[in-house]
Amino acid sequence: MSTAPPIPPAPAPDVLQILVDAIAKKAGAGAALFETDIFAEGSFSLLYATADFPRAATALAQRLKDIPFSPNQPVPINEQTGIPSLKSGLIIPLSAESTLRGALVVANQRGSINDSAFYAEAASDLALLSMALENRFLHQLRNFKNGVAQTVLKIAGSKEALSTAQEVVEVLRNSFSPQISGCAILRYGPIDEARPDAPREYLEIRGAWTQKRGSGGGIGIRLGIESYHKRLELLEKRKYYVFQEINEQVLQIFDPLVRGLLRDAHVRSMVIIPLQAAGKSLGLLILAADHPYHFNTFEVFSYRMIGEYLALTALATRMMRQRDSMQLVRRAMLSAVSDGILLMQPGAQGGQVISSSIAFNHLFGLSEVDIRGKSLYEVLSRMTLPEDVRASLTQQWIYMPVRSSDIRQGEFRAVNSGGQPLEILWTSTPVYQSDQVKSRVYAFHDVTADRASARMRAEFLSRISHELRTPLTSIQGFAEFILEVGGHDLAPRVHEYTQIILSSAKHLKAIISDIIDLTRLDAGQIQLAREANSLPNTIREVVISMEPLYRMRGQRVTLMLQDQLPLVNIDRTRIKQVLSNLISNAVKYAPENSEIQIQAQYVAQMDDLPEGFPPNIMLPAILITVADEGGGITAEDAGRVFMPFFRTEQARRERTEGVGLGLTVVRSLIEAHQGSVWLIPCPPAAGGYFIFTLPVARDLEAP
Repeated sequence: MSTAPPIPPAPAPDVLQILVDAIAKKAGAGAALFETDIFAEGSFSLLYATADFPRAATALAQRLKDIPFSPNQPVPINEQTGIPSLKSGLIIPLSAESTLRGALVVANQRGSINDSAFYAEAASDLALLSMALENRFLHQLRNFKNGVAQTVLKIAGSKEALSTAQEVVEVLRNSFSPQISGCAILRYGPIDEARPDAPREYLEIRGAWTQKRGSGGGIGIRLGIESYHKRLELLEKRKYYVFQEINEQVLQIFDPLVRGLLRDAHVRSMVIIPLQAAGKSLGLLILAADHPYHFNTFEVFSYRMIGEYLALTALATRMMRQRDSMQLVRRAMLSAVSDGILLMQPGAQGGQVISSSIAFNHLFGLSEVDIRGKSLYEVLSRMTLPEDVRASLTQQWIYMPVRSSDIRQGEFRAVNSGGQPLEILWTSTPVYQSDQVKSRVYAFHDVTADRASARMRAEFLSRISHELRTPLTSIQGFAEFILEVGGHDLAPRVHEYTQIILSSAKHLKAIISDIIDLTRLDAGQIQLAREANSLPNTIREVVISMEPLYRMRGQRVTLMLQDQLPLVNIDRTRIKQVLSNLISNAVKYAPENSEIQIQAQYVAQMDDLPEGFPPNIMLPAILITVADEGGGITAEDAGRVFMPFFRTEQARRERTEGVGLGLTVVRSLIEAHQGSVWLIPCPPAAGGYFIFTLPVARDLEAP
């Protein structure tokens, strides 16, 4: 989920498979790796099993939850496991900081396993496997939290009033994964403001969207609920219900009207989320797929969280109409969000606090008395912050008007009330009413776990890459030596094969370098060596160095660099890496004997930017365009090309060299320079247009 419900966990990464295979080899047996479900406590799911692992033993996923694991205490396989096909083996708990993350089952159908010898030989691999599972857990948890928080903040920070369910559906539809083909919000009726607890008689479609019919289909249709009372009560207790596959037999559960609506929308899978808040049932949120689809744990939980937020929003609207306590409504809404939230209204010294969330108070050691009615300056003085951080935030926040339309963000380090270090990402967003900014929301997202995950991943990949680079360096060195010493004396086939070995070794080293760069950037471990530089000179140097590459394909590079461009504060080596990646990408995908254009120009106004520029772009800036005459790219793919390991259908079909990491590295490096990068979608054969900006420091700005 970009700003979508969390991305479903990927299949077991190759590194997990490598470790499991290595451990199985040392044990002389088959092995299977199970991970705990992040939300279903005690549940296990199979991640990977070696080819020689007994097939019937996969049923262990159901039996593992009944085993009383102790840290670092393997459980021997015996008759009590209930798997007759296993003769002997071990179930090894995999823990991180005393928390069970999974289990490795090492077993066979023949002889026994020498426990002591196996443990001595496999100890380091088991430790790495536990670390890899913990990293996977933190990554999944981060995706889940980010997906929910981004979607909720997208709704809360929208310029539209979102006064109707259909407007909410329009915002949500852009946040769903591609698998979702329909969404509907239904409200219980009749709604009687004078009798809020009146009996429910029907469900009315208030907002709807399907890929087949578009937006608004079926709005106003009322569905009788007389025959569904028991099912609805069960749904409200369970908090959700999933129909993994809707066939004709399942359709018979519903009345003819509902059956007709489901058939018309081609619904084959569906999840139903009750909208409940403060003990009140307000309606249903329904998400559907037009093919049999497995809604996994992460998706269901993210949809539940979004449903809870929508329910709270709907309840707040109803309570305001009834002129109940506005403060109670705000507190209820803020309590549903796990991030720290501070809501401000115009006033002196940065504005006056309207309300704060429990999470905000907990993060910074405050109470409701410390917050309500105080100015932002007073709140800052009470927050548990290092003095240099407090001074920096004061400078950024106090002089920004509450009614400013700007969206600001940043991060800082602090220590919570328990003395634990925190890394906080903050965002300041205007709140609109009737197209006017009425207040401002400060959101504080605790990224401590995210950064810990990134650092752990960087450390882990650093170890793995070291082990891979050493033999690759030897292979490359020997291949170069053979070619240099043998020269023309080598048989043609030997010379060809040695060249292939050398090329493959260089390719693998480049992939490893990209992975390490991405991981270190994500973990904040790459320090930019910034200094004032002339961007045109840097561009010319890169183009000259890459001349053999594009001339080999008969291509030419045309430079269109604006005169007297201001200097930019950049890490010259890293920006050369960005330019090299973009130019090599153009060379790779553009046809032979074609032209590649590189433009650089100064941009000071939003009106001077080309189409599709991202929000929060920093100006003034130098804008660089790398254009080629390749096959173009669709709008759908344009939004995904910067994702790790993404490759277009054309690249996969034509088997173009690469694994899909170069553009991800480009984005990370540009964003580390506070710049922006994007791609303009083009029809087939219309070429590719990659654009990025590098901000110009005010003291280096052109006159």
